[in-house]
Amino acid sequence: MMSFLSGAILSCLVWKDTLAVNLTVGGAGLRSISIGTALMSSLLSVDLEENEPDKKTLAHSQFANAIEMMAGCSGGSLFLGNLVYSEKFVTMVESITKARLSPDPDAAYGIAD
Repeated sequence: MMSFLSGAILSCLVWKDTLAVNLTVGGAGLRSISIGTALMSSLLSVDLEENEPDKKTLAHSQFANAIEMMAGCSGGSLFLGNLVYSEKFVTMVESITKARLSPDPDAAYGIAD
C-alpha cells in the first residue's frame, strides 16, 4: 500500500532545563519540502516573535539551536540538506517567517489589494 501523506515528526525533551529537539521529515518529494518549510517557518515565527527585527534568523533561534538530531527520507532528506547547507534556502525560510510576523503579511508577501 502506498501512502500519499507526508509529514514531519518533532519530538522535544526537556532534561535539567535543557531542550533537546529531534526533527524527522518524511518522504514524498516536493510535498515533504513544502511541509518541512511550513513547519520550520511556523516554529521559527513562534520562537522569534520577541526578537529584534535583525535577529529573526535561524542562527538566533533557540528552537533551531536545540536540534540534536535530524533525519529524513526522499524529499525530507532534501529539505534537511538544504536547511543545513544552502544559505539561499535558509534565507527563504527566514523571509517566510518574517512575513508571518509582519503587521501586514500581504504586503510582506507582495500581495496587492
